[in-house]
This record gives sequence, structure tokens and C-alpha cells, in this order.
Amino acid sequence: MPGEVTSPGSAAETRRSVLTVRHAIGKPLNPPVRSAGDEAEHICTRSFPGRLDQVREARAFAAGLVKGSPVADDVVLCVSEFSANAVLHSHSRERDGRFMVRVEVHAPDYTWVEVEDGGGPWEPHPDESLAGHGLDIVTRIASEWGIDGSLHGWIVWARLDWPRS
Repeated sequence: MPGEVTSPGSAAETRRSVLTVRHAIGKPLNPPVRSAGDEAEHICTRSFPGRLDQVREARAFAAGLVKGSPVADDVVLCVSEFSANAVLHSHSRERDGRFMVRVEVHAPDYTWVEVEDGGGPWEPHPDESLAGHGLDIVTRIASEWGIDGSLHGWIVWARLDWPRS
């Protein structure tokens, strides 16, 4: 099923700017500094059905956008972890639920990744047998990461800095 693509200035983009909760690695975090002149070279957003089989599609979407980037593998890992968490733990997993993936390439400085879910309290998935440690891995590879939002929708994001030459 093809996803929906949104552009800067859309309703989804506006929601992102008015969220209230900021969290990163267990401590409060000020919003990341992104100046008005900080234009992304490439921005793509796509919506996916809230099913586990769509995590693979989200990974493929992200991989296609960052192919050849020095942080491509890390971007795909973050999208995979964030998407799986959206489908397993939020209202995105409910009938007709969705999650949205956004990738911004700010070459040659960094790549920004977001996954927006359907909100709600994050609850254990009924089929989940082992607790994962994916966010521990994100903590190690991301320059910074965090969670914005409310029970109406959460956005998990990561900034992946490119290596300096």
C-alpha cells in the first residue's frame, strides 16, 4: 500500500512544532537548535499502516533516501527501531492505525530522522516475549535523540551527525 507524502508547512509539519514533551536519554533536553537558514537538502515523509510488516517497508523507504550517506546504516537502524516501537506500543497498532516516517538530509552535516505514532500510553505488546534494547543502541549512535508529544501522538527523533573529514 503506497504511503502518503507530506511537505513542509503541512498539518503534520505544523503538529511537530507545537508538541510539548521533550525527553532524551532519561533527562530533559532543550529543543535542538535548527536555525531558519538550516535548509535540508532532501526532506521526505511517508505514512505507513500500523502493522509489523510495514516496519520493513519503512526501512526500505529510509534506505532509499540515504543511500551512499556516511550515516545510512544508522538512519535505517533508527527508523527500524522507532517504527517497530510505534507499531508495538502505541495506538498505531490499532485498526486503521498509522505511523509516519520523516527523513531530512542536511548534507554534509547531519541527517534527521523522526517517526510519529498514533499516541496513547506506550504499553507492552501482547506478543512481546523479550524486552528490547533498541533505544540503548540509538543512544550510542545518535548525536542526540528524544521524544516529543503527548498521548495524542508521539514523535521519536534522532540526529545523526556525519563524520567530519
